[in-house]
Amino acid sequence: MDADQSISVGCGGPAAAQAVTERSSVDGGSRMVLQAPRPVTTQPRERSSSSAADTVTRLTPTADARARSAGSWVPMGSRPSSTRAVRPSARAAGRVEPRWRHAPSSRSRSEVEMRTRSVHQLQIGLSSGRARGHSAAMSGERRMRIVTSDDVAGAVGLADLVEPVARALAAYSRGQVRTAPMMLFDLPDGEVHVKAAVLDGAPSWSVKVSASVPGNAGRALPAAHSTVTLFDATTGRPEVLIQDDGGLLSGLRTAAAGAVAARLLALPTETLLVIGTGLQARLQPQAFALQRPFSRLLVWGRRKVAAARTAEDLRVALPEVHALTVLERLDATGPARSAPASTTGRPS
Repeated sequence: MDADQSISVGCGGPAAAQAVTERSSVDGGSRMVLQAPRPVTTQPRERSSSSAADTVTRLTPTADARARSAGSWVPMGSRPSSTRAVRPSARAAGRVEPRWRHAPSSRSRSEVEMRTRSVHQLQIGLSSGRARGHSAAMSGERRMRIVTSDDVAGAVGLADLVEPVARALAAYSRGQVRTAPMMLFDLPDGEVHVKAAVLDGAPSWSVKVSASVPGNAGRALPAAHSTVTLFDATTGRPEVLIQDDGGLLSGLRTAAAGAVAARLLALPTETLLVIGTGLQARLQPQAFALQRPFSRLLVWGRRKVAAARTAEDLRVALPEVHALTVLERLDATGPARSAPASTTGRPS
């Protein structure tokens, strides 16, 4: 290299240096000066204009769309020096390359695609749900009502069912009720009953499915589970589903039938004998008291503990009964000889 030529290397290193050829104005010689490019900063350059909008980092539409789908991006003002510039030929042809560089993301491409699909499916589900709701409203469709066991316990009492059951029994005797043959099949630890009936002129007909599983006592579950479904008598559309976990509704219906029988068949008495310790042992005395009040109650069960527990429940339910006795045994010559008996129909 000649004496009038020199090389100056900037701090950027050979890989990042730029070559600039200058000519000397003194002796016409030339020298090559290697200088590093201006350091890249992530802050936008300040301009002399007083407008705050000039200092806002902007994204191109293409960059904004792709960056939002990936979850992260680098603004134009912080673009690394390796970003490709817009080529004149591409600009002339209308094919402008995006002037941005995708930043590394902690989420993989599959995660991003999964989130995108989930959002898309949610949007489709909401749209279809609104469409179904709109079409249902336009067509006048009614959804089936669900009545839970708690709803039944809070809305229906034994006294409320006596007269409806009496009218249903009278209609059945007049031949105004059509019933299907009862279907019965066994379970490994119980049995299932299916019953259906329709009353002439009634707005609905019903189907009852009841399961009795004595082994549920060891599972901390009620032994009886049933459902009653009401169907529109004209269209056949299901309208109401009544859940009867524990058999409360079925028990109230049975006890109401006992009250109707007591009204028509039982003589006035002061003493009532209850045989058994199940649900009907608690409901039948209350049903009998609605038609034939009494003051003395006798309770017998094969298990003394269960009989004592039943007597305590009846003492709370029938405060007007002054004398309540738990019998240790049934004796035809004892005090229970002349008392009307109310049996539960289930093993005690």
